Amino acid sequence: MVSEMAGGASVVLKAAEELGIPLDKRNDAVRAALEEIKRLEREGYSFDLAPASAMLILMRHLGIYRERFRLVEWRVVAGPGERAYAVVKVWVDGEERLEAGEGVGPVHAVDVALRRALTSSFPQLAAVALSDYRVVLPTSVRSTESVVRVTAEFRNGERIWRTVGVFTNVVMASIKALVDGYDFALQQEALKKGWGLKPAT
Repeated sequence: MVSEMAGGASVVLKAAEELGIPLDKRNDAVRAALEEIKRLEREGYSFDLAPASAMLILMRHLGIYRERFRLVEWRVVAGPGERAYAVVKVWVDGEERLEAGEGVGPVHAVDVALRRALTSSFPQLAAVALSDYRVVLPTSVRSTESVVRVTAEFRNGERIWRTVGVFTNVVMASIKALVDGYDFALQQEALKKGWGLKPAT
C-alpha cells in the first residue's frame, strides 16, 4: 500500500479516520477509490489541499454515500460591468427545482442560485459560507488539452473543508468545486448522525 498512500490518497485516508469511517486498506472498495483518486490526480486534480472531494469519492466506493441533490443543468449570462446572472436546475427531494441568482461574476451568481435551490430542503446550508476561492493552471497534466483547477474553501463556524474541481473552463471547474462543497457538508452531517455508516465488506 506504500505506493497507494502518496498524495491525495494519504490525505483522504487520514480524513476518513478523523471522521470515524472504518477502513480496511486491503478492501477492494478502498483500493478502487484510491485508484480513482490517483487517476484524477494525473488529470490535474490535487487533493492534498482539498481532501473533501476525495472523501466523497471514497464514500461512494464504500457504499455509504447518499445522494442528497444533483445539479442537472446550469446557465450563466454576463450582465453589465462585473454582474452576472445564473439559472440552475437541481434535483432534490425527488423533484427538479429551477432557481436564479445574481452575483459579481459567473461563479458568485451560480453559488447564489445553487444555495437558493438547496436551502429550502437543507436550511442548515445557510450557515455554510464560501470563504476562499483559487484558480490554478496545472503544469503536470499528461494531456495536450489545457485544464483549469479550482480550489474552494467552505466554513461553518469553526469547521473548514476544501474541495477541488477541474475542467477546461474556469466556470465548470468552479461549479464542480461548489457542488462538492455543499455535498460534503450534507454528507458530513449524515456521518455524524451515523446514517448509513458501516464498515465496507
